[in-house]
Amino acid sequence: MFKKLIIILSIVVFILFVALLMAAWSLGAFAPVSVSLKEQGPYYFLSSKTKTLYQNIPEQLKNIIMLTGEDNLDLSDPGALIYSDPTQVSFKEIVVRAGYIISDSLEVDSPLVVTKIYKRKILEATIEANPSISVFKIYPALNNWLENNSSTYQFNLPALELYKDPHFTMEMPIQIIEN
Repeated sequence: MFKKLIIILSIVVFILFVALLMAAWSLGAFAPVSVSLKEQGPYYFLSSKTKTLYQNIPEQLKNIIMLTGEDNLDLSDPGALIYSDPTQVSFKEIVVRAGYIISDSLEVDSPLVVTKIYKRKILEATIEANPSISVFKIYPALNNWLENNSSTYQFNLPALELYKDPHFTMEMPIQIIEN
């Protein structure tokens, strides 16, 4: 009787372990982060004038959709401008403006604003994963790259996160340090 119970318990634990691995795999927990130097832009970024905390990005994105109303805007490329240095502040203190990349500049009424993000040199990190997993993989990869190249490059703010399903991309503006 005891032997059967141990066998059944072992099978249940194994099934739970496999299910957990499959869930982690489908969320992108094992996906690699690609880091590269590029030039990107220009973009037009439609957002609220109000900055918010990182955890409020989904709420701010929904609010922008409500504020645009019946407009025929393509709001398929959500993102966030990051105004805090994630290496210097805790995750809960990161200040952002959530919004959408739009195809062209346009006139909008307050509290919305369109910001032009000019063409610039960036350090781009991309992962094919759920945003809830991506943040914990992209930021360490960027930090590692910056630590290994700190004598040559430094980053500037604001950075830009883009959430183009299934990819999560971080564009960190950088400049070459003149010696």
